[in-house]
Amino acid sequence: MIMVDGLCKEGYIDKALDICVVARNKGVTLNIVTFNSVINSLCSQGCLVEAFRLFDSLERIDLVTSEVTYATLIHNLCKHGLLVDAKKLFERMLLKTLKPNTRVYNSFIYGYCKFGRLDDALKFLHDLEKESLKPDTFTVSVVINGLY
Repeated sequence: MIMVDGLCKEGYIDKALDICVVARNKGVTLNIVTFNSVINSLCSQGCLVEAFRLFDSLERIDLVTSEVTYATLIHNLCKHGLLVDAKKLFERMLLKTLKPNTRVYNSFIYGYCKFGRLDDALKFLHDLEKESLKPDTFTVSVVINGLY
């Protein structure tokens, strides 16, 4: 829903959520793209608890979450140093047979480097390559910065 995305981008998350509730109450089916926008906005504003509440509610109503949903949440967990939680979510992602992309691996590499755990960062770099994904300039930059 374009309106929800626009409200989220402008920082009106409460209004976006209200529209989602009204739409659902009127029988409008919202897709995961709409909810990904809300989750991303919640995370951007540091509202991780609320983002996970929404994520869990989506799974309860059997709305199929996507790689983007998981990547957004994992990125924000890693950014805030919640690496154990990020790893658990990563495992959940794999159990759902969703394929992590370079952004997901970069999130872990960044998080581990940021918090001084270079060995763990290098493990994720190795795993990224093992999955036939290619490190990008962000990956290389983060690892180099982690070394110094």
